[in-house]
Amino acid sequence: MTILSNRKLWLGLAMLVTSQAALAETEPDISIPFHARVDFNAAGIPTVGTIEGLTPQLASAVRSELARMTIRPGAPTEHAPFHAILNGNVSPTLTNGVAEIQNASFFPVLISNGMDSAAFYPVYPVNRIRRGDEGMAEFFLRIASDGTVIEIKPLRSTHPDFGQSALRAVRNWRYDSATLATETDGIVQIRFLLRGDGHNTPQTDCPLDRSKPFIAGQSGCLGIMEIAGALVVRKP
Repeated sequence: MTILSNRKLWLGLAMLVTSQAALAETEPDISIPFHARVDFNAAGIPTVGTIEGLTPQLASAVRSELARMTIRPGAPTEHAPFHAILNGNVSPTLTNGVAEIQNASFFPVLISNGMDSAAFYPVYPVNRIRRGDEGMAEFFLRIASDGTVIEIKPLRSTHPDFGQSALRAVRNWRYDSATLATETDGIVQIRFLLRGDGHNTPQTDCPLDRSKPFIAGQSGCLGIMEIAGALVVRKP
């Protein structure tokens, strides 16, 4: 996992692109977010519907690639059809007509809406920096269909300082309603990392709720936010 400095968020799904054609020519390595409606019939067989956010050429390539993915509808599915929103990133350049899809999931996209970073991003606790401590905090979130966080349940943290800092930020979060098919829930991890110290940050797996649609191999995380802090070296 890449350590992001300046308290930047890694979610892979929050980039806004206004001109895909221009980006394809000038920045071939950039990723463009897309949302695809996936309908499951009563037997659980998925059908990819509308794809938003992409040019027709990219949308066609993404549709072909999604058909190759192992999309599982969750259980039980035998009672009624249902739908979900699949989110992901795609490269604006095509190699032999094939698009490269990254970070595809059925989890909603976290957005800041221009919110002050001090409210949106957790602050690395100064006491933990001075001690050279890295850590994490983990929460269960329930998100309404309009993107508001309606329930926050702390699950665990490596130190109360990390948990309290993360909670203050999570209370201000909002998700993109365009990436939600209905009310949803999941687990979010916030990892506090020190730059250049070589420590190993605690890694945990987010359990996947298999009663909901999922992609084979993905975790149950709504997202992972990594907060970087500079180690304070005291003078002798």
